[in-house]
Amino acid sequence: MKRTYDFATIGFRPFTETGEFVTIGVVAVDVAAREFGFLLQKPAKTGRVLGMFPTIEKTLYREARNKLGAELGSIRQAVNGLGVGVDVPVFPPFRDKENGLFAAITSPREGVFCFPVKGRRMAADMKAVLEALKTRFIDQDGLTVQQAVEQEMARELRRAE
Repeated sequence: MKRTYDFATIGFRPFTETGEFVTIGVVAVDVAAREFGFLLQKPAKTGRVLGMFPTIEKTLYREARNKLGAELGSIRQAVNGLGVGVDVPVFPPFRDKENGLFAAITSPREGVFCFPVKGRRMAADMKAVLEALKTRFIDQDGLTVQQAVEQEMARELRRAE
């Protein structure tokens, strides 16, 4: 039986004033089953990030990504009941309304991360939904040749400016 997951992509946006970002991960929440999951690109994979933002240092991305991974890992432990903090009042939005936790995690905030794409997807389990989202948004497997060419042209135009 398939379950419904709310999801969002995680974008790395070092220059907030430009609005440009690189998708580096996904988060998903199954409110009915009280389950939270996420998937981030490995810290060593910096090619896409540095290709889009050649002026930033690798360490900025890696440190920010590692901190985000630790934060999301703590949230996963608390929400999924995997450790200390299950009933800590840090998560009252989860109990207060149906999508409170998802909204709290993905709400706009200052910093180098954003959640540009949000939606719902059905899958058999958390692992399946995270892998499908990774394939679509991080690996960009679902792009047609025309879309990929248009994205590359847009990147080249931004570099030329």
